[in-house]
Amino acid sequence: MEGGTVLAFLHNGDEVNRLFHLDTADGSVVDSFVVDAPGFGTGRLADEVGGTARAGETYVTFIDRWPFRLDLSDGAVEWLYRESLRPGTLTADGDEFFGTRFTDWDETPAVYQLDAVTGAAIDSFIFTNYPTGRKGGAEGLVVGLAPDDDSDRVVYFSNGYVTADSAGYARNWLQAMRWSDKSILWRRSLIEDASADDRTPILYDDLLIRPDADTIHAFDVRSGEKRWSYYGWTDSDTPPGGRHFLYANPVLSDDGLVYFGSSDEEYFCLEAATGREVWRAGERGANYGFQLIGDGMLAVAGSSGSATYLYDRHTGELLAELPKVSRNGWIWVGVHYDPATRRVYGYDGARAYCYQLNFEPPGE
Repeated sequence: MEGGTVLAFLHNGDEVNRLFHLDTADGSVVDSFVVDAPGFGTGRLADEVGGTARAGETYVTFIDRWPFRLDLSDGAVEWLYRESLRPGTLTADGDEFFGTRFTDWDETPAVYQLDAVTGAAIDSFIFTNYPTGRKGGAEGLVVGLAPDDDSDRVVYFSNGYVTADSAGYARNWLQAMRWSDKSILWRRSLIEDASADDRTPILYDDLLIRPDADTIHAFDVRSGEKRWSYYGWTDSDTPPGGRHFLYANPVLSDDGLVYFGSSDEEYFCLEAATGREVWRAGERGANYGFQLIGDGMLAVAGSSGSATYLYDRHTGELLAELPKVSRNGWIWVGVHYDPATRRVYGYDGARAYCYQLNFEPPGE
């Protein structure tokens, strides 16, 4: 937090979108700014950036799926890109950003490359290979260097088209595209009608790790060959009349551990290199996001958005439960942790809050 005194966060009020600067000691409002721009309106700000952030930082976020760049020091909108991109898939790559377009079934999916400083479109790829009368989406995007040429990039993403009645996906693929010439390096089929079609994959060494409905897979970035898969249940664990589903995007630690969760209120930690299970924990509600906050702690938005849970990221031990403070609030993670004071700052969609941790964090 800037100077250890000011906390900034976004809020979508009834009339205007505002940026508040709060005193971290007592939560009092130090300053506030209206977030506005021509054509901006008062639409819904993206939940995942509706949490806390340090004053003075600059963010690229969304309003009604339009990406924009926001200066957190004064609320100035530096640019607004008037094309709907799917929230959560805008991926930083140096001074550039990649995002996927997918709004309604009648949209043609595309991948866009934007200049992060100016918001100008640099390049794009429009999908045209769908069956007649079908539309689909390009989602869950991550960008890495080309394995055979570190001056080029590869865009990894999911891509599928919908069923005839638009009720779900008829086909869904994971694919790698060399961005310089838009050539497809490899393509692998995913589960049909998968609930994880918009999950963002992660890169670890020479692996691309991605959830697919009830299983998480690791693929070789060069060939697309499957290197390992993890399914965390036995046949007797399967819910009656259905299957398990993986929720939220996985996160990766610097020491090569992958964290993710399921609709069964369970959270998992795996070795990224091998897929070996390190620990699992559960019974804390369906999860909506994971965040490594430092000092060896993993923050999980659980209990259907009613609380943030802090876990020891090494062992899976539950360290603390931080409930929402607003009756109608909803937590999507987005917390900030100050290791100097051991305070956790958050936002539940209606009110900001601060929790003082009364235990010794496990440490990295």
